[in-house]
Amino acid sequence: MSVSTENAEISHIFEPALTVFNGLFPEDAIAHAIANQEESTPVLLSYLRHAITNVETLDQSYMGHMYALFILSQFRESMAFPWIVELCKLPYEQQEALLGDSLTESLAQFIGSTFDGNLSALKELIENDSIHYYARSQTLCSLFALVNDGLIDVTIIELYIPLLFEIFTKKADTDGMTMLISFCLDFNAIIYLDEMKKAFDLKLVNENMIDLKGV
Repeated sequence: MSVSTENAEISHIFEPALTVFNGLFPEDAIAHAIANQEESTPVLLSYLRHAITNVETLDQSYMGHMYALFILSQFRESMAFPWIVELCKLPYEQQEALLGDSLTESLAQFIGSTFDGNLSALKELIENDSIHYYARSQTLCSLFALVNDGLIDVTIIELYIPLLFEIFTKKADTDGMTMLISFCLDFNAIIYLDEMKKAFDLKLVNENMIDLKGV
């Protein structure tokens, strides 16, 4: 993995502290990265890009992408957003290898914090039934962060939810419908109660994850 000449010095400070896991938290390197945002951003982006494009051969001890995701999210760096979208498109096994527990605990925050305004990219992930449930669900949940941060208006969600009910019903997309109902319960369940009941009637919900009584 290479970085530009102008970033070589700061890259040297980060490596191997931010690229190889040795059991210790690299507090000094992280503090340096945060204190030098302009210089560290290209290096952190290169770590993220390296992991995603080389996921099949990536050493298990490599951690550059994880530190990059958290720090770039703190920076609200929109240049990370397209790479996070690509990460969401990877097969589940590769997503899990790269993110671990962060796949279900932090991905929505990564998306929301780096959002570059491309709402269509998020909708494509949410509606794509070839993408794993966790990545789709976290992408849908990232809409909460976007509303809370004032990056999109809440009416976008209010108009999008009925459309998703139609899309997932037409495609018989059980994963999509299950995550949508879970999302509705966090958003405003009573408005969509009829749609949710219909989904259960059509057997389009994974009732091992959520059942009508729970709703």
